[in-house]
Amino acid sequence: MVAARLEQSHLIARTSHISLDGSSRRHGVPSNVGFGLELYKDTDDDDNNNDMPHIHRICTEVTPECPVSATTYGYAPELGSNIFLLVVFGVCTIAQLVLGLKYKLRAFTFAVTVGCLGETVGYAGRIMLHYNAWSDTGFKTEIVCLVLSPSFLAAGIYLTLKHLVIYFGAEKSRIRPGLYTAVFISCDVASILMQAAGGGVAASNEVNLVNIGDHIIVAGISFQVFTMFICLCLAADFGWQVLKHHKNRAVTGAEIAEAREMPHSFRYYAICSAVAFVLIFIRCVYRYAFPRSQIDCVSTAC
Repeated sequence: MVAARLEQSHLIARTSHISLDGSSRRHGVPSNVGFGLELYKDTDDDDNNNDMPHIHRICTEVTPECPVSATTYGYAPELGSNIFLLVVFGVCTIAQLVLGLKYKLRAFTFAVTVGCLGETVGYAGRIMLHYNAWSDTGFKTEIVCLVLSPSFLAAGIYLTLKHLVIYFGAEKSRIRPGLYTAVFISCDVASILMQAAGGGVAASNEVNLVNIGDHIIVAGISFQVFTMFICLCLAADFGWQVLKHHKNRAVTGAEIAEAREMPHSFRYYAICSAVAFVLIFIRCVYRYAFPRSQIDCVSTAC
């Protein structure tokens, strides 16, 4: 998946090659705590350089030889905002679990709780990167969790949309209520599998396979953006049909009474779900642009 490709780019960003002259070979290499050292033979075709050893330097922490600017992101994540988001998603995880068990909403509770928990762990990974921008554990934790978790949150919103369509009238929707979950959750799963396949292919050492893997990853992300856009359009059309239906007909007294009895929390929940879905969609668009920029950066050694 894209996480695997970005992990590979992180490894490439963490490596550099320094030629040693004869005196350096004779007197050894000074030890530096910021990176591990591995000696290997150069593969240059130049006869004078065939036997020239290099230092394959893998950074493990920030040092003068391993600056923050050389990492995949090029910066250390800000501490305060990531602590804030960790606390917010941690509280949401507990709240979703407790409320879900209370009201016996099994599918919704599973999807949203896993999504919030994944976000919590992901921001913990970003906090680790704040203290050490070269942390492999922090990078892998942040990439995997923050890539996958929004898909679970989107699944919870698909379930919500299904029940909103049932409540306000399935006849106002372009598709049957059950298709909102069956189709779009399946598309999310297909997108993740495409990205996983692309990540596996891109992990190869062959340039052609790396390029093919990159294209599969971008295709998976593009597919997710496309399907979410379709769902967004269907949801917007459904909302418009509901408003138009109530605007163009006489409202009975019973309906007015029912509207007054509807709790404000329901309206608040519907609005928050709509905002969350739009923000997740924006995040997916960003995910489409970000891996492409990282792939281009790695391929040009920027």
